[in-house]
Amino acid sequence: MGSRELEVIFLKKIEKVNNKFQLIPFVDLIHNWELRLPRVVSRTALVPTGTFTDKKDGVYEEITIYKHNISFTFVIDDTVSFDEILEIHKILKHEVKNNWESQRENKNYVVLEVTNILDISEIGRDGITRRYMFEVIVTTQESASVNIGVVKKVEFNLKGVEDGN
Repeated sequence: MGSRELEVIFLKKIEKVNNKFQLIPFVDLIHNWELRLPRVVSRTALVPTGTFTDKKDGVYEEITIYKHNISFTFVIDDTVSFDEILEIHKILKHEVKNNWESQRENKNYVVLEVTNILDISEIGRDGITRRYMFEVIVTTQESASVNIGVVKKVEFNLKGVEDGN
């Protein structure tokens, strides 16, 4: 599962909780000229954390684990309160507590952590731009397998040349 797919999954979860926000993956930000407030911008840093190889009866499987740090930046105006962001945070944080259910439901990701909300507001000449952010840390895995036939028994019937004939 790619980073963009994960971002979209979590942006849809945010939209389910509160549909007041314009939702934008960071890669689409430069193409979107119709920005409005309030909005949520998502961005993902992808880190491969390990590759494991497993071999059973001629089947080789390589599993790669990836860690996605998805940051969500909320840029808000007076139509949205901090409590609404807190509610979104609380619901996403709930997934961490139930990550064993995620595995049981055959989801392609497991939420490891939801970080605390940071206030990254700025004061500029036009006033205060209220911004808040938190990260959702997720793991995914990719696997590739190949079946290599195992030879268990070999029999030879050798015939050779006798007496130079």
